Amino acid sequence: MMSQSVLYVSLLKRLKAALNRAPQTRHIATLAVLILLSSCAQQPVQPPPSKVAVPAKFDEQAPEGALTGEQELRSWWTVWHDPALDELIDEALKANTDIRIAQARVAEARAMLGIAR
Repeated sequence: MMSQSVLYVSLLKRLKAALNRAPQTRHIATLAVLILLSSCAQQPVQPPPSKVAVPAKFDEQAPEGALTGEQELRSWWTVWHDPALDELIDEALKANTDIRIAQARVAEARAMLGIAR
């Protein structure tokens, strides 16, 4: 049985001999590596600047009956006066830990903002 090191040396010698017999293979491999490396160096394409003029302030008022206050926006689904929907939303809010975690993070951020001021 041949040891692993002898096997590796034998394989390396065969590979070197194959590359020496076919120099174009080496050139093709080098070219392929260069192409792959150059593709990583391209600059990102910037989107064209917007041609739409956006006003600094809108003069329109919210339509009558629209929810505008922060408290009203927290319970936007109550507009339909549907007790089944209210029950589903309450159940989802109680069972959804992601929302509780997000609410805790918002409260933490607000507290940190208060401390920073």
